Amino acid sequence: MKRHGDSPIAAWKRGDIAAGRDKRAATPAAARHFVEALRGLFKWMVESSLVAADPTVGVTVVKPKSEGFSVWTPEDEALFRSRWPLGTHERVAFEILRQAGLLAATPYGSGARMRATASSG
Repeated sequence: MKRHGDSPIAAWKRGDIAAGRDKRAATPAAARHFVEALRGLFKWMVESSLVAADPTVGVTVVKPKSEGFSVWTPEDEALFRSRWPLGTHERVAFEILRQAGLLAATPYGSGARMRATASSG
């Protein structure tokens, strides 16, 4: 992909957008966000008559399939409580969500980190 840092955005073509997406193929979410961000930008540019056509039209993106978040087991909750003692921000947030009945899935960023730090002591 040629670099577009100094090129006028109106000169970008569909192949340039696809090449940028392909450059990010190792991280599908980044590739999708790249195309979707440009899609929004070019939609606005077409509506504002800054470009004649949207080069993102026809550029496809892969949406990863997901089964969602796993529900915590009582063992997961016990592990979390053993890792984060009373009084820590993590534990306070956990207990509030748990007691309010709002804790149904793994809190962002804690699952793998919690297991790794609990096993390392």
